[in-house]
Amino acid sequence: MSNSIDALEKYNEKVCSLYHVKNIVFAPYDYETLKKIILDRLSELNERCQIRIDIVDKLLNYVTRKLVLLTKGDMRLVNDFIKELASTVINEQQLDSQ
Repeated sequence: MSNSIDALEKYNEKVCSLYHVKNIVFAPYDYETLKKIILDRLSELNERCQIRIDIVDKLLNYVTRKLVLLTKGDMRLVNDFIKELASTVINEQQLDSQ
């Protein structure tokens, strides 16, 4: 697995044919798909970690549009953002409970 489209060029043709290696290019996620994924992940966090992340729809739209622009639809970067958001919320909730 690689983040670059030319990763196979680094390997010998025999190696590629022996292991049946080929390029599979994934299209970036669009705005609507990312928005749904973000909502699903936040819902999972609410259930699993028993944390409450309330997001106003207008804010979600703004954040999703920014993520599409900044990450070019790369879900790994969006996941990093969600993890950071969850970590921040958990830390703030722990501070508030003290």
